[in-house]
Amino acid sequence: MNKLVKGSIIFSAVCFCISGCCLAEKEGKSFLWKLSGKDNYSYILGSVHIASSYMYPLSRAIQAAYDDSLVLAVEADVGGIEMERMTDFTLQYGIYIDGNTLREDISPELYEKVEHEMAEFGVDMERIDIMKPWLVGMTVMQMRLYRMGYTPAGGIDIYFLNRARDRKEIVELESVEYQLDLLGGFSDELQELILEQVFTDESLLADEMMNILVCWKTGDAEKMEEIMHRSFNEDPKFKPVYDKLIYERNLHMCDKIMDYIQDDKVYFIIVGALHLVGKDSLLKMLEKKGVTVEQL
Repeated sequence: MNKLVKGSIIFSAVCFCISGCCLAEKEGKSFLWKLSGKDNYSYILGSVHIASSYMYPLSRAIQAAYDDSLVLAVEADVGGIEMERMTDFTLQYGIYIDGNTLREDISPELYEKVEHEMAEFGVDMERIDIMKPWLVGMTVMQMRLYRMGYTPAGGIDIYFLNRARDRKEIVELESVEYQLDLLGGFSDELQELILEQVFTDESLLADEMMNILVCWKTGDAEKMEEIMHRSFNEDPKFKPVYDKLIYERNLHMCDKIMDYIQDDKVYFIIVGALHLVGKDSLLKMLEKKGVTVEQL
């Protein structure tokens, strides 16, 4: 398994996902499921956090499910948090406050790669040296994706948050602070390991993002599961990353979603697409709790 897949999938699990070329709408399944309980139902959509205009228009099934709902549930309402609070959280979980620096925390070889990457983007290393490795990794990956034309503004979450603002109730499965705390809580060794995976040929990154995009556009959950399985399971060193970013979050979100399904309102739930595939997926957890799951 090359570094590209591990790097892009690991960071996409929380912070971003995919976009790519313009694909013709295929008649068939979307990356959307109906969740039916004893007395009520809701919908859950796999998310593409960073994307472009080529993701749109969305399928009729997705639009109809959103229109049928009263409440929008997202992992984190990134549009509803004040910039000052976002800055405070980033400083708290992603910036060294003990006098330490990135140069001191990672190997000289890896630091040289960071220097080279930042030089390409014209970023002063003084701004980067105060960042912890996980935040540097996110910064590098997002800058590469921005250069390819992918932005959070094109993401599925932002699209529906903008539509729902002042029109539907919006609730959070997690929060921005929760997610930043999660990333900042990885050990120094794991953060360095994750950062190392980011550096790869950008042409390979573009190809892999397109592969994931095709899975999402065609509702191919089986293929998406194969990509995630290869990414997390080929190297046992990444099991703690999988446990934190996927499994433990799924357990937490599953409990909240069960509450939604037992409510008398219809929820339109958006989570990262990787949370809906694999042996520990939200869908499998919900099925074990008696929820009927149907892909639309």
